[in-house]
Amino acid sequence: HLSDLATMLNNGSLNSLTSSDGTLKAITMSAADVSTYSEVLNKIDGPSAGNFALKITDVAANQATTTKNFITALNSAASISAIDVTDTGANIMANVADLQTLAHDNKLGTVSVSDGAFTISETQLTANSDFLASGFDDGASGTVAVTITDVAADKTIDDMAAVTANSSLTVSTEKVKDTADHIKAALDQLQANASKITSITVSDAHTITDVSFATFTRDTDAVNKLSGNFTLNVSGISISDASGLTLPATGKASFSISDTAANIASHLSDLTTMYNNGSLNSLTSSDGTGKAVSVSADDLIANSNVLGMVSGPNAGNFALKITDATSSNALSVKNFVTSLNASADLSGIDVADTGAKIMSHIGDLQTLASAGKLGKVTVSDGTLSISESQLTGNTDFLKANFDDGNGAPVAVTITNVAADKTHDDFAAVMTNGSLKVASEKVNDTADHIESNILDLEKGSSNANGGTALISSIAVSDNGTIDISEGDSSLPNAYDPTDAGDTEATKQYTDALKLLSGSYGMSVSGIAVAHLDAVSSNVATNPLMRLSFTVKDSASNLSTAFDDLQTKAAAGKIDSINIDPADVSGDPITLTAAQGGSDAKAISLLAAGTAVKIDDTAQNILDNIADMKTLKANSGITLIVTPNDSSPPDLTIANMKDIKSVTDSTFGGLGFNIKDNVGNILNEAASDPDGIIAGAKSISVTETDPVNLTKAQAKLLRSLSNMTMPTYNEV
Repeated sequence: HLSDLATMLNNGSLNSLTSSDGTLKAITMSAADVSTYSEVLNKIDGPSAGNFALKITDVAANQATTTKNFITALNSAASISAIDVTDTGANIMANVADLQTLAHDNKLGTVSVSDGAFTISETQLTANSDFLASGFDDGASGTVAVTITDVAADKTIDDMAAVTANSSLTVSTEKVKDTADHIKAALDQLQANASKITSITVSDAHTITDVSFATFTRDTDAVNKLSGNFTLNVSGISISDASGLTLPATGKASFSISDTAANIASHLSDLTTMYNNGSLNSLTSSDGTGKAVSVSADDLIANSNVLGMVSGPNAGNFALKITDATSSNALSVKNFVTSLNASADLSGIDVADTGAKIMSHIGDLQTLASAGKLGKVTVSDGTLSISESQLTGNTDFLKANFDDGNGAPVAVTITNVAADKTHDDFAAVMTNGSLKVASEKVNDTADHIESNILDLEKGSSNANGGTALISSIAVSDNGTIDISEGDSSLPNAYDPTDAGDTEATKQYTDALKLLSGSYGMSVSGIAVAHLDAVSSNVATNPLMRLSFTVKDSASNLSTAFDDLQTKAAAGKIDSINIDPADVSGDPITLTAAQGGSDAKAISLLAAGTAVKIDDTAQNILDNIADMKTLKANSGITLIVTPNDSSPPDLTIANMKDIKSVTDSTFGGLGFNIKDNVGNILNEAASDPDGIIAGAKSISVTETDPVNLTKAQAKLLRSLSNMTMPTYNEV
């Protein structure tokens, strides 16, 4: 009846107004009535002038405290039992401090949220616990939906409990806001409450570090609600899982990847993409040093940033193997790896290149091999050419695993081989089953070649247990190679063969054919029948000086003397000797013409050699100058034996010439003097050379009568073998 009471008050008929209930029952009036009927409200008191209860309804949130204060000031007898607030959620929260004060003073009644919901921060939640203990409704006897903001990551459950302790409130959503570290620590809790959480804001610009992939997968709903300027690092994740992962829409994600060496090697491009976009935090080879990350040299360069990050388990070392390096960049690749990643245990660098390029960088490859870092060496053209000095200086390189690109051994040509090292060099290569010796090229002095000719022959021929691997023998100096025929006591005895002989009987034939360079070849003790065979068996080399020391029977030497002269004139014969095995005692027998034409060969005869000129007296006389030259040669013993079939007719001068080169009696056949009478008389006077006495017959050449003194006629008649001419005594 507030209106009636106001009328009474206005017409002066209302003296006093008492609430008979006192504080037992409250006088309920709206905020509007308080304002309209304030004079009436001022008149009220409780029984016996005591307090009375007053409840105000429909108070706007921003008027609740004002209304309380107005009433207190208006009527000191008024005991406010409650102020019911009706307003929007936003207005209510804008005045939550006032409402908390009313609630704390037990003056806040029902809070009707006209739009059915309000949003409260975690700070407000904590500071306004009395307010939250009030009775709430949505204006239609329903519960009020609460959104909690700025929730600490570890308080989602506590904050929800704080709200839902009031049955008139329900939590519709929570909005989390906290630091990266706190969010990481509470991920499981956030995931458990993910159905209520609409957002998780990272309040600082830090990294949510080392969230394991298992945690990420388990807490994926919570993770996907992350927002803010943050970086999420997922650890212990494989490359494939990282590539397929759904990440938060904001912030950045990075990965600490742990995967097998094989997967790292096969996903280098993906890892480089991650590195370039900043999402690769670390990379661990989960195999450790057990299995190598195998990459090509090109991939190493293209993905160096990624490979620079790799480590083994627990930040230990990992194995790295480089394939398809070239011989020119293999050592650079090793040095690059060393500088790139100190954790890399370089298990090996596989090299693939041509044989020539490999050998041009053999020093680098030896360095790698000696450090245990050279892997397989693939020789794309299947062959290597290595000098003996390289063979000796690169032993570690030669222990590598080689192939020709098709899984077959690599063929090796060894050059500049010393004559006494053909076996050693062959063995040095063949100890490696992935190599085979294709050929050896010898280069040494004449003396060394001579000393090792038997081994060189075995290496040049398939005969006598040899293997034809030597392809050339170069004489490095201007020396002479001396070999001998027929003397089995000599290590370099040479046994040339006739056409019918078997290959097995040939000694040095194949080796000698391989000789090259500017050198001399001296074959000693060779039989004349073998001269041409030897010449054809040695190398055809315009720079070679081929010479022979001939040794044969006197008969064979005599028969072949013209040929010996030809070879001697060409400088091919050093000396000619009668074989000591020839016990016949026969001299070398020549014609008178040979005594002149074969002078060079004769000059090469051993000292004291007997040379017999076996020819007619006339032929001897025709070559008497050469005969006299031979007679004057103290190096030989000259025997001149006219071999006429009947006593020849000679002049005294002829006989003197013949007597000057021989003491022969013409083999007992004798000779006839046929000369002019004057020459006969002059010689017969004293016969100093015994020509007159030794003649078988003496006759004059004149056909007409000759003039003789009596004494001359007597002298002629005294010659027993004289046929007297017709003469005139004067």
